Amino acid sequence: MHLYSRLIEHDLLTNSMNPVLKFLIRVGETISGLEYLKEDPELLYIMCKNYFCIPNSSLWSDREFTNCFINFANTIPGSKAILECNRQLITPYLNRIWKADEDELSFLSGSDRAVEETVFDFMKIIFTLTFSLNCVQSLLSNDTDDESTLVDSDKKASHLRDLIDDALNTSGPGTVSCYVGLLSIRMLISNLNILIFIERTMNLQEQLQLLQSECTVTYDEENQTTVSNSDVIIDECSLVRQNIINFIQNVGTVKHGTQNMFKTMKPQRIHSSAIPSAKTRRLNDFQRFLNDTRNNLHDQGWLYQARKTYRQCCGDTLKESVFIDLIQQVRLTVPNTKSYFIWPDNERILPELFPEDLVGISLIVRFGANNKILQPSFQYETVLAHLLKQVSSFLNIERDKFDGFDWFVGIVFLICGGNMERTKIVLQCMVHLPVTPYIWSVFGKEMSIKRNWEYASHFEHTLSILIEDLEIFKPALESAGISWNALTRNWIDQCYFNVLEWSELCNFLAMAVLFPPEHVLYYLICTAQHLQARFLNTFISNDLTTYQRIFNLDGFRINDWIGSMDQMGKQYKNILSKY
Repeated sequence: MHLYSRLIEHDLLTNSMNPVLKFLIRVGETISGLEYLKEDPELLYIMCKNYFCIPNSSLWSDREFTNCFINFANTIPGSKAILECNRQLITPYLNRIWKADEDELSFLSGSDRAVEETVFDFMKIIFTLTFSLNCVQSLLSNDTDDESTLVDSDKKASHLRDLIDDALNTSGPGTVSCYVGLLSIRMLISNLNILIFIERTMNLQEQLQLLQSECTVTYDEENQTTVSNSDVIIDECSLVRQNIINFIQNVGTVKHGTQNMFKTMKPQRIHSSAIPSAKTRRLNDFQRFLNDTRNNLHDQGWLYQARKTYRQCCGDTLKESVFIDLIQQVRLTVPNTKSYFIWPDNERILPELFPEDLVGISLIVRFGANNKILQPSFQYETVLAHLLKQVSSFLNIERDKFDGFDWFVGIVFLICGGNMERTKIVLQCMVHLPVTPYIWSVFGKEMSIKRNWEYASHFEHTLSILIEDLEIFKPALESAGISWNALTRNWIDQCYFNVLEWSELCNFLAMAVLFPPEHVLYYLICTAQHLQARFLNTFISNDLTTYQRIFNLDGFRINDWIGSMDQMGKQYKNILSKY
């Protein structure tokens, strides 16, 4: 295919919207199509370098373009092209912002509309980048041949790295560059893997807190003077800066960020609404069912009764101990299958973690401690770190760089109350369940290699078939330029942490292990219907808040949708049996 790649390169340089290119984009926007294109790495590299990096703001509102870009960015050739075209990809859009900001006519008229429009166009690009950790790692890399643009304060940022550096080194009432940099950070860290990458490489939270502490005054009404170091200055930069601080300190609590949290520097945690106290949880019918049938035969009849009982109780808060009991009993319904994985003994040398993994561990443990899931004054971070090393050995994972935190293991660790042995038992049960590759992304990748079956591609293809029936939802995606595949992939990679409220996250995992694997697809269709109004509002309002809100499912309740999932099970049973 080498000659073919050369022909494509020539065609791309002379006609960027030729039919062949359009066909390749349609192929590359799916995981299965990308696998075919990977057979010619040079073709991927050429497409990224000569098409995706060409300045054209309208393309970033095109769903096929953004889907394809995200997929290509997660390949080695795509990452290489983005690294080489760092300036070409970002600089033209930043220059438009700086030009609009310096426009004398806009200044004299007192209108910031031109600046707002260029900033909004730029943030659509940042929104797309949010779905690719690999792309952000390349764009923030110091291994670029371009010289830094921030030699002095008069020069404007032309790289994403410089833009973020400027935002983390500017205190007081900020410049437009500082404001755009802070907005970019806030958008990017909606992906928790990008959050822990930036936190590790740039010491994000500490830098922001330091800047915010230097950006405070108190007003003395009697003398009509100001005194430093008290209340937060309410200017645009300090507002966004405080929002980022609150976001980081409240990771896992879904309702944060939807209200004004800029009046104080102290983080606002939501305990009671996120995690009801164990004392207030009642023993519901589902827990009684598990207790009463623990020693019964676990066959299809047991599954039928368990699902029937769960439907009646899924509106209740599910105790973590019930989930552990459920996993162990559902495991008994699955015939013994070939085991690809063996838990490491004490003599096996365990792989090392990346520094970013330690940041992810810190976020998990802090959430557990703040919400009384984990007991205080215990070295949970050390325990979870050792557990993650064991899991990497268990699944035979080999990594040469940080490619994402294993959020699923972190969630199971919380459900098990930080008990390593319980977590180990649950994980060993999970690897035998047919649904696991679709909800534990790290495991799914390894199983795809072991069985030579691309789970993610099959999942994405089947989901696309079901989405076709949502007549209003699909045009909403088209108009907003949002990649539904990338969004759902991001949710699953994070195991819905910081996407669902904790009680709903536990309910989702219970539903996933109890019902057939296709119920995970039906669940996502229901979330699409839940978010439909937000997607429609994304471009109508031109408000960045609407972009951020589609990253979470606040207000989603499984008991409101369980009936719809059952109906879809009947409707699509014959269709899905073909795949």
